[in-house]
Amino acid sequence: MAVSGTVPSKRPPRSDPMQWARRIRRGTLLLGIAVFAWIFLRFTTAWVPSGMNVVPTLPPEAWCLLDTWTVGLRVGSDVFYEGPLGTMVGRISALDEHTFAVQNVTPGCAVPDSATFGALPRRALIGTVVTALLPGLGGSRGR
Repeated sequence: MAVSGTVPSKRPPRSDPMQWARRIRRGTLLLGIAVFAWIFLRFTTAWVPSGMNVVPTLPPEAWCLLDTWTVGLRVGSDVFYEGPLGTMVGRISALDEHTFAVQNVTPGCAVPDSATFGALPRRALIGTVVTALLPGLGGSRGR
């Protein structure tokens, strides 16, 4: 004779808490991977090159977070772009469907801008500046 409660039920329980916990954990992991992939594809970082003092809010050696999809690009946006001197920083002064022009905001800046080399194609844009970490008092980045 069996003792009450020792015989397994013929039907499984309707809701197993461990099964729900596993599903939630798996869903959270997949969501985390998707968010990480989205951030990895959309954003990048870059250092403002030393000697590139064209925008007062982005001093040389500042570390910037860039939006590579250039969402919200408009006149007045600070951008990184591939110019005649390599990777450059500037502020958008003119923008149309296929080209953009940059302007150096800092007076007396010796770095060329679109007044010197003209408008650039949109494919030369690297990204718009989302935020920047200003350099410390030492001004070095681990050298």
